[in-house]
Formats: sequence, C-alpha cells, structure tokens
Amino acid sequence: MPDTVLQNPVSHDEGSAPAELPPLAKRPRRGSRKAAAATTAAAAVAASMPEAPSAASDDLVVLPSDLGIEQTQDLRAQLAACFERAGTVVFEASAVQRVHTAAMQLFVMFCRDRRAAGFDTEWRQPSTTLQTAAAVMGVANHLQISRNPS
Repeated sequence: MPDTVLQNPVSHDEGSAPAELPPLAKRPRRGSRKAAAATTAAAAVAASMPEAPSAASDDLVVLPSDLGIEQTQDLRAQLAACFERAGTVVFEASAVQRVHTAAMQLFVMFCRDRRAAGFDTEWRQPSTTLQTAAAVMGVANHLQISRNPS
C-alpha cells in the first residue's frame, strides 16, 4: 500500500494571509438527519405562526402558545420585521402557555430599543404564564407588561 500524504486543500504563499472564510450564514452546513429534522421543524413552526395583521396606526403581533427556545429564531425574525414600524406594536399574548428565557430576552431588547427610538409597544391580554415569567425574571417593568390591562 503506497504512503499517502494529506495536504491542506487551502494553500497560500508564505507571505500572504490565508484565504478568509465566508460569513457564518453563507457557509454550507454539514448535513445530518438531526439538522435536517430541526430545519424542517423550524419551517413548520414558521408556517404555523400567524402573520402580523396591521391596523391603521397599530400593528398587531399575535403570539403563539409556545415560545420555547425552539421558536426563538422565528420570533426574532418576526420582531425584526415590525421593529421600525412607526405605529404602536401590540402583542396579543393571551395564548402564551410556554415561554423560554431566550424569548423573554428578545422581548426585553425589542421593547428597550423601540422605546429608545421613540416607538411604543403594548401588551394585549398577556397570559398569566407570560406575566409570571416576566415577574420571576425581573423584567415586567422593562416590558411594561404590568401597566397594560389584561
């Protein structure tokens, strides 16, 4: 059996810097059944999330019952899509039954940054689960979730 020499597929001159890798988002993912299943599950969750209907001056974002860590990427995209809307963004949160800390962090950053930009965010009928999570995590005041009628 002949000796095989493995070489680095990326070569460069000694005086030059190594080639830069593309940004993480553009790198090809190494496929696995688990990753494919997660991608499929994320697509199913995104498809099941209600669209955010808009009213004349307010934008309503209807939150799903499950705001677990599995949904945070979709939630982040949904929040980013309505971040710069000039009207008041209203979260319809009566259906929320499960909320993960990561989702709460997204809400805190969203509300904080909208306030800093001079925009209002309100909560419509926040569920007991959501109110309790905000109180336990100490973010109810940041979210201004307790001042709105439930």
